[in-house]
Amino acid sequence: MPCKIECNDCGLERRLDDCVTAHERAKEHEARYSDHYVTLYDRQRG
Repeated sequence: MPCKIECNDCGLERRLDDCVTAHERAKEHEARYSDHYVTLYDRQRG
């Protein structure tokens, strides 16, 4: 299922083909930038 990740603290916005990969990318970004928060969106709903 396609998903989108978006960081509340920088310009990161990425659309990915599956939510598992999107979740992994979000966790990697938050681990690298500990003061950033990434939101995961189900592209079918928003």
